[in-house]
This record gives sequence, structure tokens and C-alpha cells, in this order.
Amino acid sequence: KQNLQSPQPTTLNFPTIQITSVGGGTSVASSSAATTCTVAGGSGSGGGTTATLTASQQTQNLEKLSRPMAFDKMEGLVREMQDTDNGVPVRSQKLFLTSIPSAFMGYDLVEWLMERLGIEESEALNIANQLCLHGYFFPVNDGKTLVVKDDSSLYRFQTPYYWPWQHKAPDNVEYAIYLEKRSMRNKQRHGLEDYESEALSSLHKNLKGKWDIIKMQAEEQVKLAKERKKGDKIVGDSQERAYWRVHRPPPGQFTPLEPCPVPSRDRQGRPRRRSADDWQREVDFLAASLGRTRMKMSQACESLVQYHEIFAEYDPLMQPALPSNPWVSEDITFWQLNSALVEVPTEKRVKRWSISIEELVTDPTGLIEFTTYLKKEYSHENIRFWQAVNDLRRSAHSQIARKVREIYEEFLEPGAPCEINIDSKTMEKVQQGLKNPSRFTFDAAA
Repeated sequence: KQNLQSPQPTTLNFPTIQITSVGGGTSVASSSAATTCTVAGGSGSGGGTTATLTASQQTQNLEKLSRPMAFDKMEGLVREMQDTDNGVPVRSQKLFLTSIPSAFMGYDLVEWLMERLGIEESEALNIANQLCLHGYFFPVNDGKTLVVKDDSSLYRFQTPYYWPWQHKAPDNVEYAIYLEKRSMRNKQRHGLEDYESEALSSLHKNLKGKWDIIKMQAEEQVKLAKERKKGDKIVGDSQERAYWRVHRPPPGQFTPLEPCPVPSRDRQGRPRRRSADDWQREVDFLAASLGRTRMKMSQACESLVQYHEIFAEYDPLMQPALPSNPWVSEDITFWQLNSALVEVPTEKRVKRWSISIEELVTDPTGLIEFTTYLKKEYSHENIRFWQAVNDLRRSAHSQIARKVREIYEEFLEPGAPCEINIDSKTMEKVQQGLKNPSRFTFDAAA
């Protein structure tokens, strides 16, 4: 009592909570980062309360920003459906002899969507099925499929707490309790499906140390379910099955909780703290970019125009087939003249070889003609080396070492039968590549 009346503050320190009393006011502060709350008051004056944003709330807000914006639109539409005045008509419905509270029928939902969105029946039914697959409402007494039917089938809105992306996904312990609970109940009504039985056996192996607690929790939930009314049992079972259909769907079924390829609203999420090495790498990259050659847009456009002028006459879409189109005239002369290997190439084909060496060597007939010419000039080893290197690039991994050795012995080794002339720097690069043979060992020489 003396401490409360004394103007000097009295502090009691505990491992997690600090309590300070000053002049009739009380302040409570938790040392954990999860909660901070201050309450101030005095004799004869009204008390005030101030709450600061907690770290867990900040994390939750960040996770909400990370989800796709489509979920905001779906939740807004579902909230309009739940409006008591202008929403989907919700009332107690009869299912055989059981009363189901706060339920609505499938055709009422489809009619509301048609009127609210101004769409046709097929489109309204598709939107309703998408919302059901995402877990915003669920069919009553049908736990095997999340499908909306345009008839008198009964549905109920899912509790907003269990909407997707509201909280973190449930862990395996909760799923194990759910499956174990169903295995204890009536097999005909609550029997597990094949994929659920496999999941239960897998969880039993992985959570063997916790299985006694899991089984105890399942037994308690079964006891509580027996005390409930029949209508509440049906609603609870349907709600629980629909929830796990969304979070643990059958194999091959769509789940809305898969990572979305659409960029989220937070763009980059939490910024990563950058070290001195990161900044140095960025400085080096920007410094190297300063000396990089760049092409003006006018030069790039001129290059594209020049490319079009050169290759326009060889474009089969812009030029007619000569002498005739075989698909129209049934004359196969066009195919014979333009086959891969011909004895006498056409003038148009030879003219294309003059554009560049790439056009010449990529044409099988042009490559043969070029090789014949090099043999006459006694320098055909160059084209043979080029062909061997191209073959090496497309070889199987098991043949790489053997082909690298054969190419080196035939073309690059001193005194080789078909030795090619390369400078000393290129030979040094080849020698370095021979230590670890790969498909690109001879790229510098080719």
C-alpha cells in the first residue's frame, strides 16, 4: 500500500513481463516482440488504452500483401453474397428430416450472380464453382466434391477465418488428427479414401513420436462430436471436409494455394540486407557497363532494313514458289530443285551462298561444293576440322573424351596428318581445354 502511494516508481522484473507502478497509473510491457500494450489511469480520471502494431501483425500484413489480388475481389464478392438485405437468401433448410441452419440453395446462388454481375447462367455457374473450389462456401452432406449444382442442393458459407490466404497453411499434425478422427468414426459415412489412407500411414511413420498425443486429440474430438445435434454434426463434418479438400486436395485436383506466377503487390517482399561484397559487385558491374559499346536505335533500324532487303527474295511467304507451287499444281519440281542434295543447284540457291560463309556451309549442297573447291586448293583440312568440331558439339557425353583426342591427333598435334595453322595464343587455349575435355574444347580454334 505504501508503494502504491509513493511517488517513487516500483518495478518488478520477471523473465518475460515488466510491471511499473507510478502515482496510481500502471504500465505493463512484455519483453517479447509479439505484444506491447500500455494502460494509463489515475484517481478520478478516465482510463485510456494505446496499442502499438505488433510484429506478428506486421508479418500478417506482409503475407496479405504477398497474395494475388484476385483473392481480394473474390472475398469482396462473397461478402456481398452474405449481406442480409441484398445478398443470397440464407435460411434454415430441411435435409430429409434434419434442419440445416443458415443454408442456401444452388439455384438461388446462380440467380444472384446472374443479377448482380449481369451474366448468363453458364458463366454464373462457372464463377460459383470457382468460389467453391477456393473454399468460400461448401456443399452440405457432400464431402467428396466441391461442385455447385443449379438445383436445390444445399450450401453454407465458410467461416472467414478458414478462407484461403487468411492464415498460414495447416501443418501435418492437424491433418493427422483429422484423418485419425475419421478413421475412428463410422466407416460407411466417414471412411477414408485411398489417397487419405496413404497419407495417414505416411504421417504415422513421420510423426511416430507425437502419435499418442494425436490419437488423444482425435478421441476427444470424437467424444465432443457425439454430444452435438444431428444438424450441427452434418454442417461441421461438411465444413471440415471442404476445408481439407482445399488444403490437402486429391492427386491431380486444382488447389488455390499453389504459388501464383502473377507478381504480387509487394513486388520484392522484404528487402535483403546487402553486404559490402554485394555493393562492390554492383560497382564493378556499373563500371564495366560504362565502357560497353552500344548501338544507336537508328543504326539498329538500318540493320533490320538491310537484312530485309537482302533476304526478302528468299522468303517463301513473300515470294511465290518457282516454277510452281506443288501443293496447288501437284508438280514436284519445286521439291526436287530445293532438296538438301542436288547435282546442279539453281541460280537463286547459288546467289544465296554469296551472302555469307554461314549461308554456304549451312546448305548441304553448298558445303559439298565448298569442300571440293578447298581440295583443289590443298586446304580442305580447315573445313574438315570445322565439321569435326560441329560434330563434337552434338555428340553424346560418353564420346566426348574420345572425339577430343581424335580431333587433336588429326588436326592440332605437331606432325598431324591434317595439321591446321593456328596462332600460339589459340593453341594455349586449346591446351588448357584438353585438361578438362568438353564439347567446347576447340571453339577458340574453330
